[in-house]
Amino acid sequence: MNRAKSIFISIYMMALFAMTFHTALMLVSYGFDPAMLGTLLAVGLPAGFFVYAIANLVIMTMPRATLGVRLITMGTAAGAAIALYGSLTSDNVHALTLAYALIGFFGWVAYDRWYSYQGSRMNSRLTTGQELPLFDVEDENGEAVNSGSFRGKPTLLIFYRGNWCPFCMSQIKEIASRYRELTDKGARIALISPQPHKFVRNLAKRFDVPFTYLVDVGNRAARRLDIAAIGGLPASMELFGYPVDTVRPTAIITDKDGKIIYADLTSDYRVRPEPDAFLRVLEKHT
Repeated sequence: MNRAKSIFISIYMMALFAMTFHTALMLVSYGFDPAMLGTLLAVGLPAGFFVYAIANLVIMTMPRATLGVRLITMGTAAGAAIALYGSLTSDNVHALTLAYALIGFFGWVAYDRWYSYQGSRMNSRLTTGQELPLFDVEDENGEAVNSGSFRGKPTLLIFYRGNWCPFCMSQIKEIASRYRELTDKGARIALISPQPHKFVRNLAKRFDVPFTYLVDVGNRAARRLDIAAIGGLPASMELFGYPVDTVRPTAIITDKDGKIIYADLTSDYRVRPEPDAFLRVLEKHT
């Protein structure tokens, strides 16, 4: 299923960009046409969302609110309806633009309701009150690290998908902006990803905060904790050196004895807990 999703998102994004460009070109060539304007709305809005998501890998300001997604859904639906109505009532029917509009709308619904949903995240290995299962990872330089070494102080563990994920980058930026508040509560902050060491080192250079940057080689820790996303990398991203298997975004806080005092297993990869949630947990256990 994850591989089907990864293929879908790559094809849909490329199709959106191509359809948006072609629709705009036809609109210029043929002049004003309500159906084409509707189509441009139906494909242009989701295309703009993904352009912003790609740009966010640099600016790291992807909003966590779902309002924007709902507005895009409504706008895309309105565009598809306008394109359909225009095609049925106009003598100048362009079947291709109607097909574009329907692909834009139904593809967006699939992205929002199917691709983004990770299914039930019930996880018996990450139950509050039990000890965090031990696992092995590596630091950014390839040195072995066992999770048992986290004991002695509270630890916030953020399992993120990689530098390619705009929502992960925004989450890390948020945590970095509240780093002092979190560490004042006695917490250590560890960022864990299955991406190669060179990408983790690049990430470390972007933030002027002493996070503990860790690499989950072969997704062994994610498998151990049952949070692996096998085949979850968007298709073609492996060409840039990222592993095909990734991780489901997960946030865990352990106390100084290694017991889990908080675990967020979001069912939507776009939804991440805010730093205030971590602070409340740490305040309660200090």
